[in-house]
Amino acid sequence: TGTEPEGIIAFNIAFTDLAGNAGTAVTATTNSSSVTYDKTIPTLTAVTIASNNLTTSLAKAGDLITLNFTAAEAIAIPTVTIGGTAVTPTNSGGNNWVATQIVSGTTPEGVLAFNIAFSDLPGNAGTPVTATTNSSTVTIDRTAPAVPTGLAATAGNTQNTITWNASPAPDLGKYILYAGTTINPTTAIQTIPAGTLTYTHTGLTNGIGYFYRISAVDLTGNEGVKSANIVSVPKGAQTITFNPLAASVYGATPITLTATSSSALA
Repeated sequence: TGTEPEGIIAFNIAFTDLAGNAGTAVTATTNSSSVTYDKTIPTLTAVTIASNNLTTSLAKAGDLITLNFTAAEAIAIPTVTIGGTAVTPTNSGGNNWVATQIVSGTTPEGVLAFNIAFSDLPGNAGTPVTATTNSSTVTIDRTAPAVPTGLAATAGNTQNTITWNASPAPDLGKYILYAGTTINPTTAIQTIPAGTLTYTHTGLTNGIGYFYRISAVDLTGNEGVKSANIVSVPKGAQTITFNPLAASVYGATPITLTATSSSALA
């Protein structure tokens, strides 16, 4: 009826035979069976969520979301959704459960929602849980920052100095600079902090053209499209030294002017 005390249900069997002899009252089963009455609503004592992103409170497409939760008592297999998608949780030992999901290209952006519906073994339904117990959240960000603008290069002796305009992305994490001796380079030569807008590429060979592209990466790790190519040819300072003139009478003989250059040009 719902008013009985919780715990093992007690019983008592009093009996007599047909002659009226009273048997010993029975209060236990012969096979050690029992029934425990449970009307207490189950609860979850710990709920946490995190991603495998470098920043565990952020996630991009391809990242793994892990939802861990612990029940106060044994529960049946819970019904779990993450980001509106049903996932099958697994028991990780005792009353501990884990549910995972990989972020897809259709996972809604923003704070990731989840729902845990659960019941204990007798069938008492707990209140569905939609928040963590430690205030952890995961924010889905699938939007990459825009292409950096203003990429330019200034050639120097065995080096090129590269500059660009600051990205307007509010969640900018870093820039990646690509370089090579052929157009559309794909080799990343430097990761540059968000607040830096210049980089000097050293150790180059003068007279060879070096191509550059740059991209922006947000705090979640989404890399934007690479910029258009620029090219720069490093070169050393040119010094021309004129040789002294020999003594000569004006108009008597032609004057020959000779010089040498630091680049050994004729």
